Amino acid sequence: MQTVTMGRISRSESVKSSLSFSTGTRERVVGHANRYDGENIKIRKLPPKLGESTKILMEHLGYNEETIRRYREHGIITMEE
Repeated sequence: MQTVTMGRISRSESVKSSLSFSTGTRERVVGHANRYDGENIKIRKLPPKLGESTKILMEHLGYNEETIRRYREHGIITMEE
């Protein structure tokens, strides 16, 4: 396993991964750090976007629409557009 050192940060090259989409775009992501039988675990989907699940979680926790709207307007929470 090759390790890259940049300043005070060391990271393994084996945890970098990329995903291809049907649109032809590729995204670089951090792969799984564990290996099984010498193989990296394949990444199947991208992590969620910032704020992607905020509204659903806030509603699940009992916040009403007005409170969620105010929190968003004041920058207390971030929600996906």
